[in-house]
Amino acid sequence: MLSMNRYVAFLRGINSGSNPTLKMETLRKIFEDAGFQSVKTVLASGNVIFDAPGEDNFENALEKELEAKLGYRMAVIVLSLAEIKRLIESAPFAGIDVTPTTRLYITFTKSKKAPGLILPFSNADKGFTILDFDRGVIRSIVDLKKGITPDLMSALDKHFGKSNTARNWNTIEKIFSIIKQNGS
Repeated sequence: MLSMNRYVAFLRGINSGSNPTLKMETLRKIFEDAGFQSVKTVLASGNVIFDAPGEDNFENALEKELEAKLGYRMAVIVLSLAEIKRLIESAPFAGIDVTPTTRLYITFTKSKKAPGLILPFSNADKGFTILDFDRGVIRSIVDLKKGITPDLMSALDKHFGKSNTARNWNTIEKIFSIIKQNGS
């Protein structure tokens, strides 16, 4: 019997923007039909925890499968449990002064090199700062007193391309908490 590893897939544009609404039950079934096990969705924004044998690059296969089933293409970023754990343990926002209007974002991107953007990059008029980029992970902050999250997302798309997907840091922590509760 093959050893199973735990992964998290982060899908771009689920239940946001111009894409049709996708029920998480439908998404879970697509993953199960593709042969993945212990599939669990987290929130309704395209976060899928699943088990699979070995260590494979599932992103392209999942993008094709989802496009075939849903009729539209989306970026899929897959991280292993070890990668999620390293991210959590790195405390990427330690030392940041968080207020009720502060939003902390992690953006996963397929881009492996930084654009010509000098980081950290702040846009005071739009209220966001892109802190840094390391191994496919971008850390960003939005101050809702000065701007809105879509302004940050537009800047990320402009500089890193559209093969990325962002999550609020609270979502990343929730996903890791669920994984820990399930004994991984």
